[in-house]
Amino acid sequence: MRPAVLLRLAPAFGVAVLVAASLGCGAPASPPLHGTPAAAVRTPPRLDLGRIARQVHDRTNAERQGLGLPALAWRDDLARLAAVHSADMAARGFFAHENPDGQDVNARARGLAMECRQELGQVVYTGFSENLFKIGTFRGWQEETDENGTRRTNDYRAEDAFAPEIVEGWMHSPGHRENIVQPVSRAEGIALSLAEDGSLYVTQVFC
Repeated sequence: MRPAVLLRLAPAFGVAVLVAASLGCGAPASPPLHGTPAAAVRTPPRLDLGRIARQVHDRTNAERQGLGLPALAWRDDLARLAAVHSADMAARGFFAHENPDGQDVNARARGLAMECRQELGQVVYTGFSENLFKIGTFRGWQEETDENGTRRTNDYRAEDAFAPEIVEGWMHSPGHRENIVQPVSRAEGIALSLAEDGSLYVTQVFC
């Protein structure tokens, strides 16, 4: 796991600010094309990406509430904003806060006529914050031995395994953790997109 770009959220009076952090996970996205052939190939499980997004949301709130912070509300518009970026990363094969057109989360939000403004006492915060995660559905190989010898089969992550790994990864990375426990945030939206190579791209947007 590796942290990428982090721009700190700072109090501002009418000034746009952005928190951005990303995390990559080194697990392979899909089985390699070469090597020992598998005698029995398991197909990837069908994943309910909306359900996984809600599981990530629930685990994010559990982390916040464990620290005495209020739970974040789920907002469908923030989930749609997240979905734009997850789908774009999966389709164009990049992993970054800025897309190849140079648009970050705030630029994408403006394209959807969205804005974020929060007040904390006399301080006004504007702008969205964002966490990213990339994880493979393929986990590795399993070896099975029977009377015909040893064979390898594909081993895929179960649907319920994604949310714990995603949130745990974020919480063990200072930049991502800071986004999750940011006291100014009031709501979030999360969306996942599955690429053809089996990679899951996760975008979490806070406001």
